[in-house]
Amino acid sequence: MCGGVAVSRLLYAAHGGYGNVFGAIIPRDSMKILFSTSTGEIDLSADRATLRYLADLLTRGSGSMAAEITPDTMAGQTVLTYVRVHTVDGQSVLVAAAPESRSLSIAGARGTLKLFADNILAIAESNDGGHLHIEFYPDHAYLTEGSAPLVVNSPHGGMPEHGSTAEDDQRSPSMITLDDIRGYAMALPDVEEKTHFRLPGFRVADKLLAHLEKGDAHAIVCVGQAQAKTAATDEPDVYEEVWRNGRIFVGLRVDLAKVTEKRMQELIEHAWRNRAPKRLVAEYDNH
Repeated sequence: MCGGVAVSRLLYAAHGGYGNVFGAIIPRDSMKILFSTSTGEIDLSADRATLRYLADLLTRGSGSMAAEITPDTMAGQTVLTYVRVHTVDGQSVLVAAAPESRSLSIAGARGTLKLFADNILAIAESNDGGHLHIEFYPDHAYLTEGSAPLVVNSPHGGMPEHGSTAEDDQRSPSMITLDDIRGYAMALPDVEEKTHFRLPGFRVADKLLAHLEKGDAHAIVCVGQAQAKTAATDEPDVYEEVWRNGRIFVGLRVDLAKVTEKRMQELIEHAWRNRAPKRLVAEYDNH
């Protein structure tokens, strides 16, 4: 339990959207949920106490909580006003938005919901900024296929220390740009450009290949774990391994002001080979 706090002590009064967390009242507007009708992505922002309460709902496997009610002010986005959690035995977690009822549903077996809860608590208790990406991929620890991609924003906002800084804005004239990465990626078979949690990204066979981070100073490239380790060991000022919760390998973070054009192009191709179907890779090599 993070910080020695018993999250199960959280109480919630569903009517009116107020909760009592460790003696503090949680107003309904302490959580905001946006659903993108174009990408299917869900964006959730909340303060620390509200994220703790959400983690408690997930741990208990049932319950609901209210979110902020605001008009839909942006085209292609729907404001979701309720979160509903329920247990489905034998199922990994399915995250689903229901725009018609303005609700967010999270359902799964108790064990998988508890893993989800641990992730929510981790970002609630962390003092870093940034956000947590929760998106299905094969052999995911707790999500099932078809689960909607969800980004949970840190209560502290911003990005972690490795993200964009004032120094990042002083870009080198030779810095790799989105247009460069687009050119490298789109030259490979069956690659499509598709946003990844509102950030520019590229996919092959609907598997993430690479995406830019906020600030456009770094990119995450989905090369293999061994290759990422070698790169980060050899040139730690250029590359960094990225892990989710210290257990799940995500990819290689690349400093776009320091990597060469040739090396970046190689990394994009390596990522494509790592993520593309074997049949497609064979066809490409035999072309």
